Amino acid sequence: MDRQKAAEADHYWESMIEMNCMPFARNRSTLSAGIAIVLFASAASTTAVAQQADGTPAPTGQAAVQATDLDAVTVTGYRYAIEKSLEQKRNANAVVDVITAEDVGKFPDKNVADALQRVPGVVISRDGGEGKNVSVRGLSSELVLTELNGNYIATAESNGDPTRSFNYTLLPSNLLGSAELYKTPEARIDEGGIGGTVILQTRRPLELEP
Repeated sequence: MDRQKAAEADHYWESMIEMNCMPFARNRSTLSAGIAIVLFASAASTTAVAQQADGTPAPTGQAAVQATDLDAVTVTGYRYAIEKSLEQKRNANAVVDVITAEDVGKFPDKNVADALQRVPGVVISRDGGEGKNVSVRGLSSELVLTELNGNYIATAESNGDPTRSFNYTLLPSNLLGSAELYKTPEARIDEGGIGGTVILQTRRPLELEP
């Protein structure tokens, strides 16, 4: 009987110990699983970084993005106008001054003659307060050749007398794209501009702002 009671007591204590240790065993297994997941993720990220460092593309589930060709964008502005004028003067084989549409837009000029009067060596004559004729270096306006879009132009006086000078009151400043004033002759320019040659270019439709 004593042995039976002792065996029952031992079985009772073993059952109590097992019941008390089960929560700790469960927590230990959960902690072990979490540590294993963290170690696996760290190993995977290390492998991806190593592949990228070696030049091998890392595996990804998304398709590669194809390159797209974009249209060229041309930026125009005040700095561009100055650089363009300096470039034309630098590449010219004669003494030339260049005025662009941006330069004209900075002042309230009524016509092209008012814009040309700010060029050194240019003097204009006025009629009714507007610039009419252009003289270069003190010579007569009849000795100044004027070209518009590559064609020589001249006008008659109000009394009908023909003249070689051009009446600039007919050409408003907002139509001007660029103006080149040659104070010395050049082989590619038409003859006749003893006092100077003014080459005018009107603005193109695509250059106008919408």
